[in-house]
Amino acid sequence: MADFEVGDAEDLTLTVDPYDGTTTVTLSALLPDRTTADLEVPDGDGGVWTRSVTYTMSGLWYLTWSVDGTGGPKTVEVRRRVTGSPATLRRSYATSKNLSDWLDASGSGTDVPLDADRQLAHATELVDRELLSAVYAVDADGDPTQDKVIAALRDATCAWVEWWLEGGDEHGTQAVVSSASIGSVSVGRAANVTPPLGQYVTPARVRVILADAGLAQHPYG
Repeated sequence: MADFEVGDAEDLTLTVDPYDGTTTVTLSALLPDRTTADLEVPDGDGGVWTRSVTYTMSGLWYLTWSVDGTGGPKTVEVRRRVTGSPATLRRSYATSKNLSDWLDASGSGTDVPLDADRQLAHATELVDRELLSAVYAVDADGDPTQDKVIAALRDATCAWVEWWLEGGDEHGTQAVVSSASIGSVSVGRAANVTPPLGQYVTPARVRVILADAGLAQHPYG
């Protein structure tokens, strides 16, 4: 999967063989914000169709060529990972490329989400909450300077997003117990009680990563 930045342009090319006057080629796009677009494709030249695409937002782009007539029917999918330029990115300890590498290494088979940059920025805010009593060297912008700390914050951010992707609670709406039981003892919440927002649960793996780097507010376990 090729990597691009917001604002980059690329000439996408599809070669169809065999082809003739009945061959038609179209290109559609699923954008990171989950909207779709049909991209007009100029007539082919010698069995080669080309369409220039400008990547206007960060996240995963799914581009699908469709061929009908001679040489078809068939589809060819192209995926592009687009990261925000420094001017468009919210502050984050990890990039979508870091997240992709993390998910690949975990072997979970989970794909990078379409809104990866947004989730990573949100996870960064939550990681910062875990650092309130941590002491580490920073530069003039407040960013860490030690390789060990930089790696730990990157990994903790990726681990937090991975937890969300595997079914965790990104928005803190499940932090209040609805019902639970241990033996003969049960605890419940009245049906008309709305759980307060923002009571985030810190994933255990995030705590381990931060603790191993000496950054945790509390021991993991």
